[in-house]
Amino acid sequence: MSSPPTLQDIADHAGVSRMTVSRALRNEPRCSPETRERIQKIAKEMGYRPNPLVVARMQQMRQRHPSRDTCLAVVQPGEVGSGLKDNENSRQWYAGITQRAEELGFRTELVNLPTRADAAKAVIRTLAYRQVEGLCFLPFPKWGWNFDLDLRQFSMAAIGFTLLEPHIHRVASDHREGLSIALAKLKELGYRRVGLVLEENTSSRVDHQHLEIFLRHHLFDQDIYPVSPLIIEVKSTPKTQARRFQQWRKAEQPDVLISNLDSLSFIKGLKIGVPEEIGFISLDVQANHPSICGIDQQPRRVGACLTDRVVSQIYCNQRGIPEYPELTLAPPKWKDGDSLRPQA
Repeated sequence: MSSPPTLQDIADHAGVSRMTVSRALRNEPRCSPETRERIQKIAKEMGYRPNPLVVARMQQMRQRHPSRDTCLAVVQPGEVGSGLKDNENSRQWYAGITQRAEELGFRTELVNLPTRADAAKAVIRTLAYRQVEGLCFLPFPKWGWNFDLDLRQFSMAAIGFTLLEPHIHRVASDHREGLSIALAKLKELGYRRVGLVLEENTSSRVDHQHLEIFLRHHLFDQDIYPVSPLIIEVKSTPKTQARRFQQWRKAEQPDVLISNLDSLSFIKGLKIGVPEEIGFISLDVQANHPSICGIDQQPRRVGACLTDRVVSQIYCNQRGIPEYPELTLAPPKWKDGDSLRPQA
């Protein structure tokens, strides 16, 4: 049996240096696309396979001896220099990304991506020139964002479902599991008329997963009475929203609501007692609201998963838009509070 080809064998066959072969097989940008493709084709024809023990050892060395130049760009929408978005989820996502990156020997840098196509392309060109290896995309303000960018030299992934194109790997909290946990908790506490109130953009940002599970439970769970969900239009005025909610509540008579924290402020503004008159579950309860029952989406864990997804691509020399994008789901957790009545 002949021994497997070495990097030097491939270099001799291709007429290049051993270093050029190494760079080509790692998809390094310093090697031109034409040269990379030619050398990778030769390596495949010669039957070359990387040694998994050597790959693992190199990963271990990277973690023990971090390189100052090994950078992950944390990309969020916004004008250059505008800073991290001022909301709790953004802070937790960013903290999870940076902490995990540091553990793996990478540094991070916050990068704002303008919505104007020419400005966005300029930002990506700058990152490519600086040889930034990975892009970690934070969620965009609404569903359906599209960018025509040259991302061939980056390993990348995005949080959530708002970035429609390019279609890259995604990491998200498991919203279906979160709502299933909430419905099981309500059933345990004796609630039967469960109402779902969603703002239109909030629902689309999570690919309408809450609505999907809610309707499925109505079809198959005989212990929960069917209550039509209420979807609030993005452009409706507060007065219109209040009128629609009151009409819906009178018609459907829910004994508990599943919604977001903004909805709780809205309900209290209508002088409806929580939980005396109606129970409340938040779909995105956060640490700075200790009295609210609901689903902790574990944003810090989601950020850490995003880093793992991007770094694994770097280790495997996978760059550019993937042929088969994958979705990684981080499990949410239930959080107790006093916005639900005790079990009867």
